[in-house]
Amino acid sequence: MLRKVLLVCGILAPLLYIVANDVIAATLYPGYSRISRPVSELSATYAPSRPILVPLLVVFELLMIAFWIGVWRSAQNNRALRITSGLMMGFAILGLLAFPFPMSTNEVLGANTIHTIIWGVITPLLMLAGIGVSAVAFGKAFRLFAILTLVALFALSILNGIEATQVNAGQTVLWFGITERALIAPWLLWVAVLAITLLRAHTDTEGSPSQKGGHHDDY
Repeated sequence: MLRKVLLVCGILAPLLYIVANDVIAATLYPGYSRISRPVSELSATYAPSRPILVPLLVVFELLMIAFWIGVWRSAQNNRALRITSGLMMGFAILGLLAFPFPMSTNEVLGANTIHTIIWGVITPLLMLAGIGVSAVAFGKAFRLFAILTLVALFALSILNGIEATQVNAGQTVLWFGITERALIAPWLLWVAVLAITLLRAHTDTEGSPSQKGGHHDDY
């Protein structure tokens, strides 16, 4: 039961992230545009939404940590799944450590060196590595899903980087907010799908996905 509760956190966390940012925080920020402004601006030092959003995002990160603990406990002899949970645990912990270093100016890149290093370099690498390793943790269907997720993230990262450079140069980028949200969506979906996959395996094997031999070939 504890393992199942931990895995359910992988469904609740993405939902909380979307509601916290695009429903609650965006509504509390007068003049904020979900279409043209970055998500990170909602928690910036100058954002009126920061006092409410940051506690919600802390809860989000704690839910993510709980989920990755559940993934670790579910991995058993599945080495790839265990590595994925370790990488993503680091991702979530760094997410918590990044809160004292928020975006501090209207610039998208270079506004805060530590913020940029954590969110622009380290955490994306951990996320991509975690998704990549998860591709060999299950069967063909999940492998294809993980690969498509990586392709989408790479393509959207390139587009988002180009637009961020344009924003910092003072150019108007009408769809920057949508592009960044499109970049966030694949990994949130991957987390939810992984949680559902493990919950199915948990149910089918009465609590231990590894009882199928550790390969999860049915998923």
